[in-house]
Amino acid sequence: MLTGRMSMDENQLNGEHNLVEWVWPYLEEKPRLYGLIDPCLEGRFSIKRAQKAIQLAAHCLGHAPKVRPLMSEVVEALKSLLNLKDMACS
Repeated sequence: MLTGRMSMDENQLNGEHNLVEWVWPYLEEKPRLYGLIDPCLEGRFSIKRAQKAIQLAAHCLGHAPKVRPLMSEVVEALKSLLNLKDMACS
């Protein structure tokens, strides 16, 4: 949802075929987080919602499966993003 990329894409550059492997370096450095966002959005997205969605994605990608959220928790978290009161940047 955030990146506009498929989970596996052989058309991407070498080392970027696997979405999860491509995402990890971005999640480790806060200033790079916006590099994850689909460039087709052209800056038309809510920064607050994007930050929350990125945090949720990072939680889903945790190394220990037992600490990853249940899908029902992910759905609820995504629903809560719809209720955030903020402006989209342009």
